[in-house]
Amino acid sequence: MDAYSRYLLCCQNLNFKDTLHVGAVFERLFRDYGLALRVRSDNGPPFATMATGRPPRLSINLIKAGVMPEWIGPGKPQQNGRYERMHLTMKQEGVDLSANLDLQLKTLGEFSDYYNFIRPHEALDQKSPGIFISLLRDLGMEN
Repeated sequence: MDAYSRYLLCCQNLNFKDTLHVGAVFERLFRDYGLALRVRSDNGPPFATMATGRPPRLSINLIKAGVMPEWIGPGKPQQNGRYERMHLTMKQEGVDLSANLDLQLKTLGEFSDYYNFIRPHEALDQKSPGIFISLLRDLGMEN
């Protein structure tokens, strides 16, 4: 999710949450939307590592690409409130991540459309992120 516009760039449940699979999603997003300045994450895989003093491979790859990784504090979900709020909305909308893959793809796609183009966001003066992104595109500033 873009921190400024609240636009949900990708909503995808991966069978494998490792550097290879998550990294491929980031590569696609960077191609589609441009390189991010920062990526904020919790301390779960593949964003964190158990090795002391060694950043995880995904973070190394992000840094090499010019993206600064940011980690929230352990047990501090409020430091990533936008993401937590999106998950609450997802749950309230009945998205079932335990469903079969075809149903997941369908419901996550429908949820992304709802979240980006229908649901008003308080932080955006009750506008949807999609309207905000459309304005940026009209001004030639989408990336």
